[in-house]
Amino acid sequence: MALYPRPYNGLPDLEQMKAVSVADRAVSPHSGALHIGDLDWGLFFGVRVRMRDPAEVITLWENERGEVVGWIFMEDCGFEMTLLPAYRGGTVEADVTEWAEARLTPAAQAEQKPVEAFASADDAARIALLESRGYKRSEYLAYFSQPLTEPPPEPHLPEGFSFL
Repeated sequence: MALYPRPYNGLPDLEQMKAVSVADRAVSPHSGALHIGDLDWGLFFGVRVRMRDPAEVITLWENERGEVVGWIFMEDCGFEMTLLPAYRGGTVEADVTEWAEARLTPAAQAEQKPVEAFASADDAARIALLESRGYKRSEYLAYFSQPLTEPPPEPHLPEGFSFL
C-alpha cells in the first residue's frame, strides 16, 4: 500500500484527521491516537502550532485514491502519528516513521537531543517498531479511563463537605 504525504491545508483536513482518530480509537481505545478534542486544542490553542503555520507541523497521509488514512504532528525533535487500523503495523507504519525521522534528525542532532515518538503502553506493534529502530522507552504519561456503562462510584468527601 503506497501512501503519499501532503501538508495540512485547512479545516476540511482537520475533520479528516478527526475521522482517522475516531476510527483508530474505536478499534484500540488506548492506541495513542489523540482524542478529537486534543486535535482542536493542538491546532488552535496548543504549543504545537501556536505562531506557526499548521502546514509546517502537520502532515496528512493519503492512499492511492486520495483518501486521508493518517497524519503526523511533528515539532522540535518529536512526532505523534495516527493511522487508520488497516494501515498500522508492518511496512506502512515503518515507512511513515522513517519519513518523520528523516525530517526530524537534523534538528535533533543540532540540538543534541534524541528524536522522540509516542506509543501507548499497550500498543505492542508500535513499541516493537520503535524499539527495532533504536528508540528507548521512557515513562512520562499515565492514561486513565472510566467506563460510562455504569454510574461512577459515589465519592467519599471529608466530613462537613457536600456536593450541590
